[in-house]
Amino acid sequence: MADNYLLVKGENGYTIKQKLFELDDGMFAIAPAIKSGVLLPTATRTATIETGDQKNYHAKGVIVVLDVTDVDGSNPPSLTLKIQGKVYGKYYDILESAAVVGKSKNIYKVHPVFTASANLIAKDVIPLEWRVVVTHGNANEVEYSVGYSTVL
Repeated sequence: MADNYLLVKGENGYTIKQKLFELDDGMFAIAPAIKSGVLLPTATRTATIETGDQKNYHAKGVIVVLDVTDVDGSNPPSLTLKIQGKVYGKYYDILESAAVVGKSKNIYKVHPVFTASANLIAKDVIPLEWRVVVTHGNANEVEYSVGYSTVL
C-alpha cells in the first residue's frame, strides 16, 4: 500500500507535508510532528564538533542524549554539550551541560513546561533552527554518540 500524505500550505507560503496513517476502521490520522534521530553517530573524537542545523516545525521542546561509551581511564575526557537556537542567522545558547568526564548516559531537556534544573533542563522553547555543539576541553580520545527526540 502506498503512503498517504496531507499537504497544508501556510500563510507564510511554506507547504508542510504530513504523513497519514490508516486506522483499523479505514479512516486516516495525521502523524504527530515528532522527530527523532541521531545527530552524531558513535565514533571516537578528540575535538569540538557541531551538528548541522536541525529544522523544527511544530515541537516546543527537545530531549538530547549524550551517550559516552568509551574513555581512556588514565586520560579522562572533559566534554560539555550545548543546545543552541538560531535566530536571524545568529546562534544563542539555550542549555549548556556541566562537564562530562567519564562513561555515562546524559539526558538534557528543553521545554517551556519543564521545571528548570541547572545544566540539565532548560525551561525554554526550541526555535525553527537549532543545533548541538559538543566541546572537548582537552584532546583526549572519547567515544560517544548524540541522539534526540522533539517534544510537542
